[in-house]
Amino acid sequence: MQHLQRRGNLNILLGMISPQGRMDRLKFWLIGAVAASSFFVLFSFIKGFFGAGSPVSFIIYPPYIWTVFVICARRYHDIGKSVWSLLLLLIPLIGPIWVSITLGFRTGTDGDNQYGPDPKTSPDYLVVN
Repeated sequence: MQHLQRRGNLNILLGMISPQGRMDRLKFWLIGAVAASSFFVLFSFIKGFFGAGSPVSFIIYPPYIWTVFVICARRYHDIGKSVWSLLLLLIPLIGPIWVSITLGFRTGTDGDNQYGPDPKTSPDYLVVN
């Protein structure tokens, strides 16, 4: 029996839904920019269509917050750290700065780690074993 295994980030949507696995810096920045831009456009549309202060605008917050959590979790996995490191955000001023620098500029661990294969060396295609 053949076993199909998906290697790399063949599906970008899965990269924004599942916190499992690793994400390199480039994909972190790209998906983060797409998520922030989409949020801004949708929020502006809802604000213009329904008016300022409309409760309808709160519909877009949960998917945006989840997407940001997922890309941060996967980025921490690439560095070799647990998602619990996001609790540093609770430290006023220093925490968000530290997390931003760590996730945005620190290189991931070379090779495989406990969270999955290295996203830089993983082939971006379907492997049949």
